Amino acid sequence: MLKETEPGKLKVVGTGFYLTCYGLFVSAGHVLEDLVDRENNKVATANICHSEPEEVHLRQILRISVFNELDIGIGQADHYADRFPDTRRSTCARR
Repeated sequence: MLKETEPGKLKVVGTGFYLTCYGLFVSAGHVLEDLVDRENNKVATANICHSEPEEVHLRQILRISVFNELDIGIGQADHYADRFPDTRRSTCARR
């Protein structure tokens, strides 16, 4: 996961893995908590990397839910296949 600390600057805050090729992912709860903009009570500008052969896409994180008791969280990234339809079949087929 990458969090925008200021315009044009990204900071790696943790890792996770996809559950679906449509952007549903899991990470440690404390990692996702770091992505919360407490002042505005929403997800800060943050991305998760999605790679294809010879390409890396930054997918915006749209929403998260954290289960503090278990230190686990689940999130939804944008559906990049809408922007890159040629990658949809190959990505979903590998999952």
